[in-house]
Amino acid sequence: MRASLDACGCFPTGRHYPGIAHLLKTVIRGVAEGFAQDAPWREYDIALIDVETTGTDASVDRVIELGIVIGRGGEVVERHNWMINPGMPIPAQSREIHGISDEDVKDAPPFAKVAQEIIAVMKGRIPAAYNATFDKSFVLTELVRANVSLSTPTLARSVEWLDPLVWAREIQQ
Repeated sequence: MRASLDACGCFPTGRHYPGIAHLLKTVIRGVAEGFAQDAPWREYDIALIDVETTGTDASVDRVIELGIVIGRGGEVVERHNWMINPGMPIPAQSREIHGISDEDVKDAPPFAKVAQEIIAVMKGRIPAAYNATFDKSFVLTELVRANVSLSTPTLARSVEWLDPLVWAREIQQ
């Protein structure tokens, strides 16, 4: 069964902003190379990305879980999830936020072992994340650690990730 993107549970709080959808622009402008600048979003796959981490600093902390939900034409069409062994202990304050323990990831692969799978899922899709700056910094830093090239349009550092949090904050002001 396909679920609507409105009910996909993609936001960390579990709350959604259905009342603002009509206020958002519905065309892609400057998101990434390879996408027509005036095309409606519904014509492209959106990769809704969420990470859980050992902390808040991508330069020293690590991803321990990465989830990607693919939306196409307003429907959820794919779901992917990777548990990742960060190679370091998960601090108590981080465990309190996401509930993931060292025990939960002890048998999981390191990021480098799943990097190509993650790239394959993201390839040719528009990246989006709630609080995208955080998720993008962790995903790109982990890919660099895994010696993965960031030259593809979806993964390039210059690519803007869509961020519903930015819209929600701007609309609420």
